[in-house]
Amino acid sequence: MHPIAKRCLTWAIVLVVVGVLVSIFGPDIVWWFDDVLGANAEVGASIFSVLMEIIRSFALPLAAGLVAATIIIQTLAPRPLVTGDEED
Repeated sequence: MHPIAKRCLTWAIVLVVVGVLVSIFGPDIVWWFDDVLGANAEVGASIFSVLMEIIRSFALPLAAGLVAATIIIQTLAPRPLVTGDEED
């Protein structure tokens, strides 16, 4: 596998995992902030909520784009020439 394609695929997997975890556990974390800090958590919770929404909006589409880039890189990457007189 081409090294750049491998890096794109790795980042795509990381983004999918982060995006799914934020989608599943993000609201629980905001509620936890509210329970622990009470009224003082409003500013921190709203900033965290905006950050979660940004991650949720961009993680999965960016991961899909990186998977597409991986496929294109692998398809267009130059292949080594194979000759019949090479010894194994």
